[in-house]
Amino acid sequence: MTRSLPLAAALLFTAAATAQAQSVEGASAGFGISTFGLYGSATYEVMPKLRLRGVLTGLPDFEFEGDEDDFGTDITADGSLGGIAALADYYPNGGGFRLSGGLFFSDSTLDGSGTGFEADDGMRYDDARIDASMRFEEEVAPMLAIG
Repeated sequence: MTRSLPLAAALLFTAAATAQAQSVEGASAGFGISTFGLYGSATYEVMPKLRLRGVLTGLPDFEFEGDEDDFGTDITADGSLGGIAALADYYPNGGGFRLSGGLFFSDSTLDGSGTGFEADDGMRYDDARIDASMRFEEEVAPMLAIG
C-alpha cells in the first residue's frame, strides 16, 4: 500500500501536467493544467518550425460560502477563471523549446463579500461589510510565452 501511493501520485502528476496526442497531417490535440485551471489545446503545423495553436482554459464556475464562528464573520464568493488563447508557436531549434505569441481573450470574474469582523484589539464590528469585485481591465490581452 505504501509503495503504490507514490507511484499513483507520480502517474497522476505526469498525466495531469500535460498530455498530447498526434493525429492526422500535422494537427494535434492536448490537455493539461495551467495557472487558469484545466486546458485543452489544438495545434496545426504550418511549417516545420511554426505551429498555430488554440487553447481553451479555465476552472468551472465556483461558489464559496463560509463563516468563522469564533469571529462571527460570514464570507461569500463566486466567480469563474479562464479564457481562450490564439497563439503562434516558433520552435527556433526545431526541438521542444518554443517562443509563443498571440492574444488571450479573458472570461475571468470574482465577486465576494464579507460581514462581521473582529479587529486585532478584540473590538467587534458586526455591522461592517466589505464587497469586492475583480475583472481584467481589458478582455483581450497580448500574450508572450516561452517553454
